[in-house]
Order: sequence, then C-alpha cells, then structure tokens
Amino acid sequence: MDQHIFHRSWMYDRKYPGKRKLKAAFVDGVRDFVAYAMTQDAFQLEGGIRCPCAKCTCRLIRSPKDVANHLKDLGFMDNYYVWIYHGEQEPTNNTESDVNMHTSSSGARMECENFGLMEDMVGDALGVNLSYNEGGEEETILNEKALKFYKMMKEVNKPLFEGLLAIPR
Repeated sequence: MDQHIFHRSWMYDRKYPGKRKLKAAFVDGVRDFVAYAMTQDAFQLEGGIRCPCAKCTCRLIRSPKDVANHLKDLGFMDNYYVWIYHGEQEPTNNTESDVNMHTSSSGARMECENFGLMEDMVGDALGVNLSYNEGGEEETILNEKALKFYKMMKEVNKPLFEGLLAIPR
C-alpha cells in the first residue's frame, strides 16, 4: 500500500456506519489539512484554499472555514491522497515499476509502463494482439467486431452501381 494512501486513509473514513456523527480522526485530519493549506504560497496568492470536497474538486477557492465545512459535509474528492493542488508533489519512483524490462524472442526491450497499458487497451478495443516483437508471424484471430469492420472497409471501395468508377468532384 502506498505510504500516502495508508497515511491518509482517514480522508475516506468520515462517518461511523449508519451514523451521522463524524469520526474524530476525520475531524482532526480536516483541521490539519486546512492548517497545512494555509501555510502554502497558493493560499496567499489565490486568497483562499482550493476546496478539495467531492463537489468543488479543487475548482473553487473558498475560505478556510468554508473548506472545512464542505469537507465535513461532503467528504474529499476521489483519490486525493497526494495534495497536488495544495503544494505537494507527486512522488517519483525510479524503481522497476516505472520502467519494465520485457524479454521476448527478439531480446530485451525497455518500455514505459503507461505505453504498455495503452497498448493493452487499444488491443482490447480492437480485439487484436498488438505486440511489436520481431519475427514470429502469428496468425491473428479477429473477433466479430473486427471482421465486421474489415468487411465494411472492403465495401467502401466498391462502386455504388455498375459503371461508376469515381465520384465526380
């Protein structure tokens, strides 16, 4: 578990189950958050605090009191463990998770983790395997949507009626 998520688990543990009362850890955390945000340069420059409640999502600048009330009433916006709109920097990891070494028949290659995820997403959407490994010509089995798409692409190149070779301009 990431240290920010563990350290700030109080942010998403606002009320007791089935109760209206706020948990003490949440109230203390909100107080500490507002105090921290007021020490940042952005507080002076913007004249208030960007409200990270579920409704405002850091788009609106409010007074410290209003931010505290919004957070108590509405809770924090999703996944705001790192307070990037309040002076914190995203943690950088120069570890194996940022750059993966993939071994294939063509040898080792370095690949950005996000590119690998994008490659998977596009492959899933098209129903094909997008691998850039050299050699190894595998037969790709297309899904029903891909077959329909390729059929439509062939149909586009056929004339609408006999004798029509090109669309006049």
